[in-house]
Amino acid sequence: MGIELAEREDGAPGFIKLKSPYSEFEEYEILQDFPFKSETKRMGIIIRHRLSNKLIFYVKGADTAMVEMVKPSQRSSCKEHCEYLALEGLRTLVITQRLLRESEYEEFEKKLTLAKADISDDKEQLIQKVIESLEHEMEFLCVTGVEDKLQEDVLKTIETLRQAGI
Repeated sequence: MGIELAEREDGAPGFIKLKSPYSEFEEYEILQDFPFKSETKRMGIIIRHRLSNKLIFYVKGADTAMVEMVKPSQRSSCKEHCEYLALEGLRTLVITQRLLRESEYEEFEKKLTLAKADISDDKEQLIQKVIESLEHEMEFLCVTGVEDKLQEDVLKTIETLRQAGI
């Protein structure tokens, strides 16, 4: 599978071109990009599939931040997968998606533009609130498990804390 990014004039990616395992290319226009923030423990992107015109909102983040965003009918499955990987000693990241209606995206874009233009001290909170307005009823796609090398004596420290009832 190949990936190709094309930049806009401002240097931000304008579209993604993916090569499928069947050697077919699919293009996606990048409409919004929400970088990772340690406060929210997640990141997201809104893209438009050029051929079908579908709007897709993807969010990836720590399971603690993501489980409540997932559709209620999929939460137990999401938690189960996260717990399984965590028991293997892996740090988990949940990946979700949500298809957006054109009207829903247009309304979101207006609100986001207003929040970004705000000059108050609450600007970042306003922007985050607008983004969070889309972060519900997300479709659970998968969980990834990443090996996170522990520093020396961390396992011993964790065991000591457990024995102390902490």
